[in-house]
Amino acid sequence: MHATTVAIDLAKDVFELAFADSQGRIIERKRLSRTAFFRCLTNQLPLRVVMEACGNAHYWARVFQSQGHRVRLLPARDVRPYVRGKKTDRADAAGILEADRCGQIASVAIKTPEQQGVQAQHRVRERLKAHRTSLLNLLRGVLREFGIVVSPACASFNARPVTRCRTVTNKPSGTVPKRATPSIYKKSRNSCPRGR
Repeated sequence: MHATTVAIDLAKDVFELAFADSQGRIIERKRLSRTAFFRCLTNQLPLRVVMEACGNAHYWARVFQSQGHRVRLLPARDVRPYVRGKKTDRADAAGILEADRCGQIASVAIKTPEQQGVQAQHRVRERLKAHRTSLLNLLRGVLREFGIVVSPACASFNARPVTRCRTVTNKPSGTVPKRATPSIYKKSRNSCPRGR
């Protein structure tokens, strides 16, 4: 009997493979390093490759498709109920095979490098926006501790926090100690590198 399907539990360094026959019975298991994993399916007859749709699954899906294999990506949330026992790489690979046999689980479309690039750009941008907002809120909080209230709606503070901090802290009525002002300038400079 030869394998028709392989379920792969992807990882950073070690990959768990479970080869199954046409009835879905596991006939062979392999635990491979990254380099061995890359070569493993190169010399195989075309297989049905099933993986969880995780961080690097789209890359590997494109690699396997270029080698002539049929690839199916399954949502991780739908695979989890099929994993038996403790969460191990071996159990995950078997769970992926079980989930693949369930016809009601919709596959995840394999993304192109361009689609992944756009998605990564959006994630990085959202992270930078959240980081900037966090730093601006920190600056407002620090200034509030010294009796200087800056409204969240203050457009000049949001657009040019460094200039605005200098203006606010250099006022005669400002009570920000000289020792604190360099760190405030530094934080505001880091929060908005272009808007000074």
